[in-house]
Amino acid sequence: MDKNFSAILGVALILIVLISGVINTVKTKINQTPNENYSLSETSILYKDKTNGYSIYYPKDFSMIETDDTKTFDIPIKNYFNTILANEARLTISKPSSKCPQSEGDQIVSAGEIKSGDIVFKKDNWSGVGAGQLYVGADYTTLKNGLCYSIHIFTHSTNGAGFYIDDPVEIKKIDDEHAADMKKFLEAIDGIVSTFKFL
Repeated sequence: MDKNFSAILGVALILIVLISGVINTVKTKINQTPNENYSLSETSILYKDKTNGYSIYYPKDFSMIETDDTKTFDIPIKNYFNTILANEARLTISKPSSKCPQSEGDQIVSAGEIKSGDIVFKKDNWSGVGAGQLYVGADYTTLKNGLCYSIHIFTHSTNGAGFYIDDPVEIKKIDDEHAADMKKFLEAIDGIVSTFKFL
């Protein structure tokens, strides 16, 4: 009897440890470890495009992919967003052209300017939704010698924590945290754009 009880107790303890591990894993995925890599520092990388005549600084955790027409920087979302809602983010610098590219967003939600020394970028903040997805970004454009220089930030997220959990209080908490992360992230992108210089 004692042996059977000990065996059952042992199995129960193992199950409790396993279940606790699963719960903690889910909580970790919903609330990932915060990261403060939002500001440019001495570890930032200076990129110079001598062909098109500009330079810009970008964080060292961005990965650049070059083509003839664009420079695209893949952004590790886990370094900038603290919940599982964010799916992808990328920054694209297009080859200068006589016409500024059209926005990817469904709706321009606000407009403004970003300055880099004497350079003034027109900034359009945009958003779009569809099939439970949220798309948020901004387009930055400036003109020089009849050419449009454009920088584009794109983010893709799940449109609300309600797709993952049922608790209304927790849903609001996660949605608010994601909105705060997005605001901080887009401000950081403003900072990157403000390092743009003509060579």
